Amino acid sequence: MAKIVGEYINADDIKRTTLCSDLEAAIKAEELREKMIAERKNFTFETVLSTERNLLLLRNAKAQGYFVRGIYVLTSNVNINEPFRIFKKRKDIFYRWSNKYWSNDDIERLTDVIDFQV
Repeated sequence: MAKIVGEYINADDIKRTTLCSDLEAAIKAEELREKMIAERKNFTFETVLSTERNLLLLRNAKAQGYFVRGIYVLTSNVNINEPFRIFKKRKDIFYRWSNKYWSNDDIERLTDVIDFQV
């Protein structure tokens, strides 16, 4: 299991504990993540990066000096979704995998790494 750093912000948890709607929980989660960045506090959240919103959040965090770590989760059934890995660091070697959603340039901008192993 991945280590949770700082506060864990999850819209599903917010919905369950406050009995609000999905949209209200998503808005509250986004507000909390933005607040953490503004206050320069560590936090953890999960996303499938299905929209530009969380990618922009990651870029903003990186621009504010955060170290952004992405953890890839694989599902056991390919019919559940279409997962893919875009980045990995092993020791001091970086790897990337472009795909129809992420170009090499996108991965470089997100990670600030330009020297990848082929």
